[in-house]
Amino acid sequence: MEAKTKYLLLLFIAGGVIFFFNIGGRDLCEPDETRYAVVAHEIRESGNWFLSHLNGAIYAEKPPLFFWLVNFFTFVLGEDNELAFRLPSALAGLLAMVMKRRDLLRLEKEAAVQINPIEQVKIANRDIVLISNR
Repeated sequence: MEAKTKYLLLLFIAGGVIFFFNIGGRDLCEPDETRYAVVAHEIRESGNWFLSHLNGAIYAEKPPLFFWLVNFFTFVLGEDNELAFRLPSALAGLLAMVMKRRDLLRLEKEAAVQINPIEQVKIANRDIVLISNR
């Protein structure tokens, strides 16, 4: 097996442990997770998939894509539960890890130097800080 394939497999395993360990094993946290669960439930109950509501009032603080994904996983799993509400975020986190690895591989290729895994983590952390400060 090629080294890059092994590294990607290790990344998937580590990401799976980080994002999916005990994902449905605890209750929803106040206030955000419960609020998002209520909004997703109201979207499904009202049938209005484009305008979100929270307790009957318009809720325009978050785009509806997340709530659509929550409802999709609720449909797939067959019930409203913690797993259905957290699965979209966990999958997005895993996807972000894989995309960051792809970007670092492109950076290595353009710079024609090998970036060790510790430096990759430092670059990823720096990017997270830059993105969160926008």
